Amino acid sequence: MNAVKHILMTVCTGIVLWLMTLVGGLAWAMFSTPGSRQRTEALWGAVYFETSPSKNGVLMQFGLENMRSVLLLLACLAACAAISLIAKACIKGHAAVCKPKRITR
Repeated sequence: MNAVKHILMTVCTGIVLWLMTLVGGLAWAMFSTPGSRQRTEALWGAVYFETSPSKNGVLMQFGLENMRSVLLLLACLAACAAISLIAKACIKGHAAVCKPKRITR
């Protein structure tokens, strides 16, 4: 059960990191689009923000563009898994070093 909990926490952390990266990339694309009738891509084309004129003002569109966002998700999951394994090994090693020793006579 403990291993399932660690895997679930790692996957959830990776997905949250991925979503935060996509929202950050989208915000960057939104604020770096200077005028109407322009398209800005962020995160190597994973997200886009596009503006075009309309009769009521400006039409804005944004979204995921291609499979690079899936590759970004896999990279986030791999990074979270690696950090989780390193942290688990460090905690296990620290517990072994700091274990109180029994003194026998």
